[in-house]
Amino acid sequence: MVSIQIVRSDGTTDTVARNVPLLRVALNDTSDPCNDNLVIETGVPGEKPCRHVVVEPIHIILRNEEGGNRYHRMEIPAESGTTIVTIHPGLSPELLES
Repeated sequence: MVSIQIVRSDGTTDTVARNVPLLRVALNDTSDPCNDNLVIETGVPGEKPCRHVVVEPIHIILRNEEGGNRYHRMEIPAESGTTIVTIHPGLSPELLES
């Protein structure tokens, strides 16, 4: 389950998704010749997904703020602000090694 929030450079925030299944994360660098795009799709299988596009991601930062051995927060600073993805139960470090 994931929640997605955008923090804009002026400090305002928008909630894109709240406690929904994560369907897909993909770097799409071919659809827009001027920008790299990170596409995050969420939603319930069988229904139309919610698609959030991060334009020109600078970094993908994984954080373990809840302790334990999983990453629960992903921060993606980008051209239009920072996307924060909260992940439960979190990403296992072993998953990231493959």
